[in-house]
Amino acid sequence: MTLPRSHKDTEKERQRDGGTERWRDGAQEFSSFLPSVPPSFPLRVSVPLWLNLLAFLGLALCANVLQIGCRKTSETPPDIVFEHKVAPDPPTKGPATVTLKLADSAGKPIVGARVNLEGNMSHPGMRPVFSEASEVGPGRYEAALEFTMGGDWVILFHISLPEGRSLERQIDVKGVRSG
Repeated sequence: MTLPRSHKDTEKERQRDGGTERWRDGAQEFSSFLPSVPPSFPLRVSVPLWLNLLAFLGLALCANVLQIGCRKTSETPPDIVFEHKVAPDPPTKGPATVTLKLADSAGKPIVGARVNLEGNMSHPGMRPVFSEASEVGPGRYEAALEFTMGGDWVILFHISLPEGRSLERQIDVKGVRSG
């Protein structure tokens, strides 16, 4: 019993000519130096496993370098003393007052710094809130910040010191109450 040939079998004919195979598919003719592999489109290229691993490791290294370079530090330099307070305590949805004290390592207040605050919910998708702090006393800064909903918040302090240095400090404000 002979099985009927498929549509693809009737369209393609294979001829062996020395070490080369020719494939005829309708009006097009293809050549292949690999006798057992018919041409396929898109063209498939075999890449050695070690080259794939090397490419993967290279991409992983680049991603790691970019991540380290773009990371914001939340550590205060050892020559700066940073103290903060959020009122009301415990924090609730609505207006809050954030107080910041800056001093050098000897305890002398740092006067004339610029302090900007950025408040973000700890989960993505919420719009950040911004505020600029005013110096209310030597080395003491206050800012009004609006917690727009209950939950966990992160406050990022952007501080420009009078001598030109900049630093950032991040604090967590856990459990802002909804009401």
